[in-house]
Amino acid sequence: REHITDHKFDQVDVDDFVEDSCTRQMSYSWVFAVTLKAILVYMADIGVVMLIFISNQSGNPLGDGWLQLGTVVLSFLLLGIEWKKGLAIVKSLDISYAFTSTVAYRYYVIRSYAHFCFFEQIQNSRRTVDVLAFFVFFTFRGWKRLLLAEFPRALLNFLNLYDVLSGEISTRAGIYLINPATGKETPDTSNNTYIFITRGGTAAVATWLTAFSVLIWTISAISLVVAFFIYVPLLCNIRGNLKEYCCHKIDKRISELLRKKSRKRIEAARKAEIREIEKYGGRAPGGPTLPNV
Repeated sequence: REHITDHKFDQVDVDDFVEDSCTRQMSYSWVFAVTLKAILVYMADIGVVMLIFISNQSGNPLGDGWLQLGTVVLSFLLLGIEWKKGLAIVKSLDISYAFTSTVAYRYYVIRSYAHFCFFEQIQNSRRTVDVLAFFVFFTFRGWKRLLLAEFPRALLNFLNLYDVLSGEISTRAGIYLINPATGKETPDTSNNTYIFITRGGTAAVATWLTAFSVLIWTISAISLVVAFFIYVPLLCNIRGNLKEYCCHKIDKRISELLRKKSRKRIEAARKAEIREIEKYGGRAPGGPTLPNV
């Protein structure tokens, strides 16, 4: 990427880009919701591991705690690397890099609504290909964490969750219905499901946390698959590297916004000058003069 000196936060007054519309403010609240979701996922994973070790039962249905712990540690290692890169970007004050870094982006927008409005205007593109390119680019950025750290844990959680659910609802809940025609016992699914949902204890808490973790991972995995299928035809359209394309579009958009604001300032200054001239009856207001020597 070409280095552009003007594209620094110390060279831009982000307060000029503030929008007070209701839609923009609602979008801003979504940033906090997404951040809270990410924190809750990490807390859920830690909670599952803690409950597994606390229960300390050989036949624990939620799987090997050490394997779970290993994947959680790997997730935090990747998060630490991402934070280190993000903080370096924050110190550089580079706008384009901050826009493409999740850590730097959230650092700026959570602290300042003006930064959020500025970033939203950078991302605001009416071209479908640009919207898709940004979606694919940001989705692909988390593939290492999603596949290397979270996939083994999600798979293990899903298998154990399936075992717990199928066992509780079908055989281990102890409520059956007798078929009058055949005399065979069949599980009372509705009552067994109610018992499973309303039960308490450590196992129930661990099961709910596991279900939440699996659900969030599934949504992220679906987004990654969708991004992959979009990526293939997208390459034919942009004819180049996706990262270079997105960075070029970001720099181009920043330049457009800065030029637009500069023109508005010049226009406002010109109108103010015209008002001053009209105020003094067609004559320019008096200014400082040099003495005659």
